[in-house]
Amino acid sequence: MTTFSFEPIAYPTPEELDARKAAAPTGDRPADPDLPDLTVAAPLPRPSVPSPEVEAQARARALEEIRSAAHQQGFDEGRRAEAERLRTLEEALNSTIAELHREDERREREAVERVAALATAIAGHLIEREIRTGSDVLADMVRRAINEFPVNEVLTVHLNPSDLAQLTSGLTDDGAGHLTGGQTVEWVADPSLKRGGVLVGGAERIVDARLSRIMERIYGALTDG
Repeated sequence: MTTFSFEPIAYPTPEELDARKAAAPTGDRPADPDLPDLTVAAPLPRPSVPSPEVEAQARARALEEIRSAAHQQGFDEGRRAEAERLRTLEEALNSTIAELHREDERREREAVERVAALATAIAGHLIEREIRTGSDVLADMVRRAINEFPVNEVLTVHLNPSDLAQLTSGLTDDGAGHLTGGQTVEWVADPSLKRGGVLVGGAERIVDARLSRIMERIYGALTDG
């Protein structure tokens, strides 16, 4: 028959338990390398929730930044639009000034032309009247035209028949020699010429001293034309 024997179990006393508890590792004592590290990790910090006042301030700053950016954009666009408007106005003003200058020049030119035309008409009327009254105006015109040629040239002088008769009245055939500078002159009564007109032809050129041509030259001198 088998006999079993049991040894009595020795339970620790309260004093022994307190001693073991005091010997256990703490945060200030080094842990036993043979025991697992059972240190509890520190909890993660909870995200902070801004207060309503902070949120309101943040929204106000964001709105102010948006408002400022919109204001600056509007200001820049307005400035560009104003610059374009001023440029358009400047171009229109310059165009108007140029048109006024052209209009002034046109009116001044027309005024000069009217005065020149009036002066020319008066001069022509006076010359015709002097010629009809038998003054020396016609003789002087003939003399000036003949003197444009050399003394040894043979000339043909065309005059209105009435002017030629008036010029040679009471003179002998060569009595008009005082009008020449020694040139040989053939006098021709030309009905195509108006009174006061003189046309002198030489070997190579013609001097047109017709009254109409004289008036044209006077008009051109007065108008710089």
